[in-house]
Amino acid sequence: MKYVAELVLDAGCRPGAFSARRLTRLARRIEEAGYDAIAVNDHLAPSRKWYEAGGHDAYEPFGLMAFLAAVTERVRLMTFAVVVPHRNPFALAKSVATTDALSDGRLDLGVAVGYLRSEFLALGADFDERNELFDEALAVLRGAWTAGSVSARGRHFDGLDQVLAPAPVQLPHPPLWIAGNSARARRRAAAWGQGWAPLSIDDLGARTIRSVSIPTVDDLRRAARTLRADTVVAGRDPAEVGLWATTSDSAAAGRDGLDARAHLEHLVELADLGASHFTATFHLDDTDGAERAIDGYAEHVLAAAGLPR
Repeated sequence: MKYVAELVLDAGCRPGAFSARRLTRLARRIEEAGYDAIAVNDHLAPSRKWYEAGGHDAYEPFGLMAFLAAVTERVRLMTFAVVVPHRNPFALAKSVATTDALSDGRLDLGVAVGYLRSEFLALGADFDERNELFDEALAVLRGAWTAGSVSARGRHFDGLDQVLAPAPVQLPHPPLWIAGNSARARRRAAAWGQGWAPLSIDDLGARTIRSVSIPTVDDLRRAARTLRADTVVAGRDPAEVGLWATTSDSAAAGRDGLDARAHLEHLVELADLGASHFTATFHLDDTDGAERAIDGYAEHVLAAAGLPR
């Protein structure tokens, strides 16, 4: 199991809570404590309504990951997840290649179709076309990273022998994690992704993000079996496709009072069903709580799981 420290910027906290100095300190603590990766979010233009319903702040993810790459050496950098239809695919390919090159090949790209209609409107992207925009963009990305130049025509772009250079360090392309609970997202992961990144959420959470509920570990286990079957149908080895699990315990990881014994049992269940990665979520608020939580999780969970500290 790989352990991913997700950094969430709480809405409305003072700018110093996620200043360059503090982010440097947190990133280095995460790396030194033995976490495998740092994950960052993507919200370019969320609405106030979303904030008031529990949303959060976010830096532009590629700028943030380039910064984190400069202050760390080993830990991988993951997006959770870039909303692909918000961006021109050639511009996105360039951002990804640049970040991967400047991090010496440490980028993992989590991608999603998105769910906030107001954000699509603000960015001039068509919400109702988001699945089609996602698929055509990913085809451009994979081609641009491997061929050196690519010609492709989409709904809102027309590329004729466009060149992408410098290329990513990781070829044929950086690892692609397909986020989302839908059967469509799962089949995309099975067909050409590095892995699938579903959220273990109830019906209310699923309605919020316009997706499918996966409320329990048993539900996630059934979904994992279906992922393996989809992978075989796609002509791939199921061992090639990871499962990045984010559950209710992900949020608990960053809070005081985590029951480490029960949490370790939960991780054993996840590993048993085939999860390759687990998200531990840490909120950057106005206090030092994130630092304490990062250290505490490393001491009580990572050390017990046998990871170096």
